[in-house]
Amino acid sequence: MKNFMTDLFVQFMSCSKPICDDKRSLWPENNGDQIEVIEAPGVLRTNSRSMRQLEVVDFFDNLPSRVNVVLAQGRLRGITKDGYVSYTGIPYASITGTLGRFKRAGIAPLWSDIRNSRSPTCSLVSDAEHCLQLDVHVPSVVGGNWPVLVWVTGGSGPYSPGRMVQEGIIVVIVHHRLGPSGFLCLRDENIPGNAGVKDAVLALRWVRDNIVAFKGNPAKVVVAGQSFGAAMVEAVLLSNMASGLYHGAILQSGSALCPWSFNFD
Repeated sequence: MKNFMTDLFVQFMSCSKPICDDKRSLWPENNGDQIEVIEAPGVLRTNSRSMRQLEVVDFFDNLPSRVNVVLAQGRLRGITKDGYVSYTGIPYASITGTLGRFKRAGIAPLWSDIRNSRSPTCSLVSDAEHCLQLDVHVPSVVGGNWPVLVWVTGGSGPYSPGRMVQEGIIVVIVHHRLGPSGFLCLRDENIPGNAGVKDAVLALRWVRDNIVAFKGNPAKVVVAGQSFGAAMVEAVLLSNMASGLYHGAILQSGSALCPWSFNFD
């Protein structure tokens, strides 16, 4: 069943249908305007450095290019796994003030040093900042312009991206606020409600703006979820806030119309 579902996902990413009629992709091509390559001037490597210094420079020059990624927020260090590299615990938004935990999150934070990958610690009792993080899993094979699957976490447990990434798809796992901080609604300006769904929209904006740094294609983004995650994805589909941020959707065992996915007044 795992292999069968993976094949359906891979074919959907390729031709917008669970079972492709042929290998022709219906995705729009990325014209590459989002990427600019800047060559470092040769004068940076001079003979004035000692042999030991040149050895250190050569060591870092020869590291796999995917292990370290540079974003507008700062630098990231990934973890090499079986056929892919994982960058986990990346903040995609921030909280301001005490009541900010119930409101729409703000812009993503910056950092100065290299940020190491870290395991997410989002739960019902976590601080909101610990939930405003995502994980990016990137194929380690030579290539680029990878399609992107954005998985919105829900009530179905942790998502294992390994098989999907090995098929040549970048998998982004989005964590979001849970419980009262994510879905309490008092219909006032302090607790307007649906903060968790708004988190998912902010994560999609982060993917649009940053996925090219991981050699992903922002014109090939599919958003998906299971159980409550699927209900959140359908809520995103119904919202104008996410217009243009995705190009396909997969809902598994959940809907925004399920009685457990919304509150009756």
